Amino acid sequence: MWMAGASEIVYSMVMMKNDFIGGSLNFENPDEVTQRINVLPETTQQHFDIFLSNSFGFGGTNSTLIIKDIK
Repeated sequence: MWMAGASEIVYSMVMMKNDFIGGSLNFENPDEVTQRINVLPETTQQHFDIFLSNSFGFGGTNSTLIIKDIK
């Protein structure tokens, strides 16, 4: 279970360093609720220098990391 959070951090750092946000695969037909959520269906070129990662585990093992690129 812990590897999902580690993988998310690595992939998010790759996106941050290369100025893109990966799209959500298979999000083709949103319903009336999910139409209001900003879900990117395709990879988008976008610069960002901070992101938040939440991880939730069994038994209340929860963590939140905020990663900021400092230059």
